[in-house]
Amino acid sequence: PLRRAGLSLASSAAETAAPTSLALPSQPPSAMSGVCPFAATANLRVASLIGLSSNVRAVDWVSGGLLVTADASTSLFEVGAAADARLNRVWELKGPADDGLACLAEAGAAELEGLTYLASPVSSGEVVALVSGSPDRALAWSTPVTEVCAGPPLLSGPCSMLQNAVFSHSQNGTLAALSQRDGRLLWAWEPPPADSNASDPATQSGASSEVGGSDGLLADDGDMVILASCERRAASCTQLVRALSVRSDRASVRWERALDGAGKGCACIGAGPRQPRLARGWARFDDGSEGWSIVASSDPCTLADGQPSNGTVSAFDELGGRLRWAHALPADVRCSRAQPGLGSQLLLVCTAGSEPDATPVLLALDGAEGTRRWSLPLAPPPELGLCGSAGLGARCRVLVGTSQPALSADGVLFVLAAIVPQLFGATAPSSCALLRYATRPSLGDAASSPLLRALSAILLGGECNSDWLVDSTGARPLVRLRADGTLA
Repeated sequence: PLRRAGLSLASSAAETAAPTSLALPSQPPSAMSGVCPFAATANLRVASLIGLSSNVRAVDWVSGGLLVTADASTSLFEVGAAADARLNRVWELKGPADDGLACLAEAGAAELEGLTYLASPVSSGEVVALVSGSPDRALAWSTPVTEVCAGPPLLSGPCSMLQNAVFSHSQNGTLAALSQRDGRLLWAWEPPPADSNASDPATQSGASSEVGGSDGLLADDGDMVILASCERRAASCTQLVRALSVRSDRASVRWERALDGAGKGCACIGAGPRQPRLARGWARFDDGSEGWSIVASSDPCTLADGQPSNGTVSAFDELGGRLRWAHALPADVRCSRAQPGLGSQLLLVCTAGSEPDATPVLLALDGAEGTRRWSLPLAPPPELGLCGSAGLGARCRVLVGTSQPALSADGVLFVLAAIVPQLFGATAPSSCALLRYATRPSLGDAASSPLLRALSAILLGGECNSDWLVDSTGARPLVRLRADGTLA
C-alpha cells in the first residue's frame, strides 16, 4: 500500500502523446566513473555438444541439470561443472508428433518446491508438472488448458493474494490459473470480444480472434499478470498490452493499452503482426518517483488505412498503465525484448532494414526517459577467418532475429548469431557464433576502457540454420546462463 500510494496513475496527456523518434547510429561513450567493474569471463570453450533434432524448442536450467524440449520429447541432462560441462541424458519423456509443437519456441520451465512446470511437449495446450527429485522425473499431473499453444508457465509468489498457483497464458489470449500441487483449474479468463469495453467485467468473455500469439510476465508481487497479444478487431489487428489483476476466484482487467500508431490498428496481412515483446525494468523518473515499468517492443506494420507505421519501444507504469515514454523506431526497424542492464539501462538487439541488407544493432536505452545512451552495429567476429580484410575478404552478414540478449552477472552480454559469408558472388554455409560484449569497464582500467566493447566470440561449429534464427517468433533468450558460468 505504501508503494502504491507513492505512484501516480493514469494521465490523459501522457496517454495521447505521440511517440518521439529514436535514431540508432552512434558509438558507445567512454567509461563512466562510479560503475561496477567488469570481470572478464576467460577461456570460454565448447565443452559438450549433442545433436537432438531439427526443432529444439526450449532450454532451461532446473535443479539436476538442463531441461531441453525437442520435437515431441523433453529430456533432462546432467551437466558437469563449468570446467568440464559434459552432457549426460538422465531422463526423457516422449510422445507422438504434434503439428502444434511449433508454438513451443516460447516455452520455458519454472521450478518450485520439488515440482518443475512446463508447457507439454506431447500435446499443445497442456501444462505438466514433473517431480524434480525423482530419478525418472515422474509426472505429477497434466492439465489441458486450451486447444492452441500454451506459453511458459508463470508461478505466483509467496506474497501474492493468490498463492500456490501456476498461470498459463495461451496463443488465443486466454489466461488460466491452476493449482501448483494437483493441476486443478482454479479459473480461466478470456479476452473481451472485439466490440466490447475491456474495463467492463460483464463483457469479459468470448475471446477475440488471436493472430499474433501471446506473451506474459508477472508483476506487482505476483498480484498482476501482464499479457501482450495481437487481436483481430473488426477489420484490423491491434497490438495490445493488458494488465490483469489476479485473485483467488477470477482475473479482471486493470489497464489496457494499444500500441498501434494513432489507434488505427494494423492491417491483418498474412499471419498478421506479432505480439509485442515484454520486459520489466526498474527506473527513477524525472518526477522523483521510482518503480517498475513494463517495456514493450512492437514491430512495424501497415496500418488498416494502408499507411506504414514504424515499430515502437514504449514504457508503461506497472500499476496504473500510465505511458512513461514512447519512441518510434526508424522505418523497417524491429527490436527484441529489452534486457535490463546496469542501473536503469535497457539493452535491445534491433535489426534495421530487410534481407539481404539487414543490419543488426545493439541498442542501449535509458529506462527512465527512453533516450538512447548508445548503439553499436554487430560485426562479424574476426575469429571466423573469412570476413573482411583480415580474412579471405568475404562480405559477411550477421543475422540475429529478435530473441532477447542474455546478460551475465558480471556484465557480459551474449547474442546468438548466424554469420553468412558471401565469397565471389556465392553464399557459403552459415556458421553459428556466440557474440560477446562487455557492458561494464575492465577491472582496474575503468578510466580508459570503453563502456561497451566486443570480446572474443565463440564459434559453435557446424552449419547454422539462419532462416530459423530470423523467422523464429521466440522472444526469450536463445542463450541460457547458469550461476557457475556454464552456458547452454
